[in-house]
Amino acid sequence: MLHKVNDRDDVLQLTLRPRLLDDVLAEIRGNHDLATLDSVDRDYLGEQAGSGLTIAITFDDGYLDNYEEALPILKRWSAPAMIYLSTAHIDGTASFWFEDLTAAIQLTHNRELALDLKDFGTRSLRTMKDKASVLLFLNGELKRLDQGRRDEIIVAIVEQLGTNKHVGRSAMLSWDQVREMAKQGIQFGSHTVNHSILSREKRSRIISEIQDSKKVVETQLNSPVRSFAYPNGTGTDFNPEVTEEVRHAGYVNACTTIPGINRSADTLFTLRRVALHNDMCTNIKGEFDRHLFWSKTLSIF
Repeated sequence: MLHKVNDRDDVLQLTLRPRLLDDVLAEIRGNHDLATLDSVDRDYLGEQAGSGLTIAITFDDGYLDNYEEALPILKRWSAPAMIYLSTAHIDGTASFWFEDLTAAIQLTHNRELALDLKDFGTRSLRTMKDKASVLLFLNGELKRLDQGRRDEIIVAIVEQLGTNKHVGRSAMLSWDQVREMAKQGIQFGSHTVNHSILSREKRSRIISEIQDSKKVVETQLNSPVRSFAYPNGTGTDFNPEVTEEVRHAGYVNACTTIPGINRSADTLFTLRRVALHNDMCTNIKGEFDRHLFWSKTLSIF
């Protein structure tokens, strides 16, 4: 599971440097088969039983660098991939709340932040280390809230810190780029409309996020969407009600962010993935470390 592919620093660990993606794909290509999540159904898992480890490359959200940086590397290694699109953000029409939060905290000149939020109070923003600590704490806490309450807090933070929340917005794919990538073999799935953490939402919102995102991608690509990825995707970010709505919408599988391997007897609607970012596969010098990469990837199994 990847998100961004670029050379910028990233406190939230959503980024992999392009040269590391190249190294990772070389390692995978030399040791295992590659598949795409679009092909994973019950028959596929049954056929793969006992055949060794097969790896699927996925990207969440739909960032522009997936086109500019990742696509040439994927093509060089003939690597199939699935990109899960949060459809409201394609063409840059909306920003992610966690990027608004990041920009507000990292770019402010204020020395502290005060919030009426449990276990927060007033915290220092004097140093970059202080800011990183506050950002990581709030990123974790705000994921526990529904979208409406979370947006209220983000607005309050932005107003208090006096920053433009859109300054830190990542460039996103356009629909034209999505269609171009699809023609080159990249497959696309759904990641909801607004990147809503579904277990925090009412049933009507759950249904619209799951179904509407599927319809949008299918309309834009004129092809069926078979695979879904739960936003945030930990064990508390979806539940049986959410999973049933995904199944009812016509998807054939769904991905979590819970680490692990998927076996033929497992449910197709809680597929596990391994998060891949800079810190997972580099040594102290920032260079690719194949032993560390395989250790962190395979040790969870």
